[in-house]
Amino acid sequence: MKTPSYNPSPIEVELTGILKTLIGAINGLLKNKQITESEIDLNSDNPAFRLTIRDDDGDIHTVVMKIIQKPDGD
Repeated sequence: MKTPSYNPSPIEVELTGILKTLIGAINGLLKNKQITESEIDLNSDNPAFRLTIRDDDGDIHTVVMKIIQKPDGD
């Protein structure tokens, strides 16, 4: 399949959406932590998946995952 655009690419967008559906499963695997919020950004060059996580001390942490597809042939 030829990739028509990398900003963002269809694969990046699809994978980011799939990660969003897995929040419950991810939450169940976290030890002494809980995902309290999630947000996806599909409009930037590289889609982002942002999680807000509360740890067992009650502290809030933010984790951001960027989904990046390298150009074909790399």
